[in-house]
Amino acid sequence: MKLFFYDGYYMPIIIVNPLAGKRYPDEGEILALIDTGFNGFLIISRDIFEDLGCIAYEKAEIIGICCKVEAEKSPIRVAIPELNLTIDGECLTYDNAKEVLLGIEALSKLKLILNGCKNEGIAVRCNY
Repeated sequence: MKLFFYDGYYMPIIIVNPLAGKRYPDEGEILALIDTGFNGFLIISRDIFEDLGCIAYEKAEIIGICCKVEAEKSPIRVAIPELNLTIDGECLTYDNAKEVLLGIEALSKLKLILNGCKNEGIAVRCNY
């Protein structure tokens, strides 16, 4: 599967709340930024969190280079239709989250090949 490049590598995904039976976006896919500096699974904006009917079951802290942010955590599923793959994990949201970030926990199910010289990348399923 081809990744998209624009100031970073992006992967088309569908975000699903299996507990509420809701998905985002309603049709098609959304581009998630691949963030190898984020140890978690997925970060989404508060409006996506609410659209999916996510219920925060736990508070969490995201500690970055510049700051520490209080976040809320909820179960979530990421679907990657082109790879016929679904991955369950936990999403985080916080007040100023603006972009969908796919972290190392979700990426551990994928083999990524990034060619920085050509700004190209591909993702394939892991063959265990």
